[in-house]
Amino acid sequence: MNEERTRILQMVKEGKLSVNEALTLLEELEKAKKSQEKKHEEIVNELSTVIDSQDKEKVTGSTLQSAADKIFGFVDTAISKIKELDLDFNFGKYENVSHVYEKKDVNFGEMVIDIANGSIQVIPWDQNDVRIECEAKVYRVQTVDEAKEALFQNVIFTIEENKLRFSTQQKLMKVNTILYVPQSSYERVRLRTFNGPISGEKLTTKDFKIKAANGKIDINQLTSKHAEIETANGHIAVANSQVEDFEAETVNGRLSLEGDFEKVDVQTFNGNIDCIIKGNTCKYIQTRAVTGAIDLIVPDGITIEGELKSNLGGFTVELDDLQIVEEKSEMAQKLFRFKTNNKSEQKLHVLADTKTGSITMKKQKGIVLVK
Repeated sequence: MNEERTRILQMVKEGKLSVNEALTLLEELEKAKKSQEKKHEEIVNELSTVIDSQDKEKVTGSTLQSAADKIFGFVDTAISKIKELDLDFNFGKYENVSHVYEKKDVNFGEMVIDIANGSIQVIPWDQNDVRIECEAKVYRVQTVDEAKEALFQNVIFTIEENKLRFSTQQKLMKVNTILYVPQSSYERVRLRTFNGPISGEKLTTKDFKIKAANGKIDINQLTSKHAEIETANGHIAVANSQVEDFEAETVNGRLSLEGDFEKVDVQTFNGNIDCIIKGNTCKYIQTRAVTGAIDLIVPDGITIEGELKSNLGGFTVELDDLQIVEEKSEMAQKLFRFKTNNKSEQKLHVLADTKTGSITMKKQKGIVLVK
């Protein structure tokens, strides 16, 4: 947020902001930073509790904090790290091993995938089998045989009580995992990593949740009643999806959303928000950013009531039959309330708020979101 502070001070020098206005803005940024740090800490602490839990007497609080500090040099360094998003813990010598876990003719309604260090990719297929391909980098071992033994000892793979569970909570190995699961409608899907990206495609589930401390999230063709996606460091991209109730939050990263949604609630502290809403079922959109811009593309022909807020950015609204309800153009606090005057029974409420970015809202014209 140093750029935003510099920008505010420069505006004071140029006479565009009063000292009081600048102080108010700086206080708002400071509040946002504290909220950002708190959210970041909550995610890291929650996910770090599962790391090496089977050997927790060896993992002290300082060890976890050291690992967290290594991953998250907060704000400025974190943003630069996002460009890589596939960080390796520096644990010294390692051996590469691979293994395939399989179970034939399975039946389950819930998936729980939990990887401490490594990636998760979920791919439904037309077979009634589960196939899990693992490529592991195992640290602090001397031979390939030791590495394989460590992998086997630290992986949990079960299908019981209607639940598939695949988990490795050992921090001394990086396990990149591709899961092939039956193409089916699932009750619940839970995907979680501490350090590593998560991706999935063509998933159908009533309840879908993803949480990562450090890793980008890339989901395509998701069908769900409720979806909740959260990462501390990483971009979130959801495309070609149909979700009734969608929530997403990233502390550091861009958030891109495209599909048919009934309710949307998304937030990023450092990054832009791009939303393309298709279909005519959407009733509510709330987007919040601190240092990023917000771009919304909404269906044409529906009634829209909107409220846009920004401290330093501007507004661009390109909608038909637009009626301005309230407008404030003060330098440090801008507000734009509007509604569209058409006869559609479908009504969409939009709330968009960013501290320093601009907000753009347009009707859909066949534009496809580029991830």
